[in-house]
Amino acid sequence: MIMMMMMIMMMMMMMDTTTTTIMMIMMMIMMMSMMLMKNIMTRIMMETVMKMTHVSDRFVGFHSPAYSVDAPYSLEEAERNNSPQLY
Repeated sequence: MIMMMMMIMMMMMMMDTTTTTIMMIMMMIMMMSMMLMKNIMTRIMMETVMKMTHVSDRFVGFHSPAYSVDAPYSLEEAERNNSPQLY
C-alpha cells in the first residue's frame, strides 16, 4: 500500500501542480472511504456473529452455538444429574 502510494507520488511529480493536487485529494478520499468501509463491514459481521451465537443466560462457545451445559462440580454430581458430559 505504501509502495503504491510512493509510486503514484512519483508519477504526480511529473505532472503540473493542479493535476497533482486533484489526484492527491482523490487518493485521500479513496483511502479514507476504503478504511471506513472496512470498519463498517467488520462491525456488521461481528454483530451478526454475536447475534447468531448468543443464547441468553448461558455461556456459548463458537464450537457449539446452540447447546451448552454447565460443568458439573464432581463426578458424583454428574452421575446424579445424568450429565451429557459423561458420554
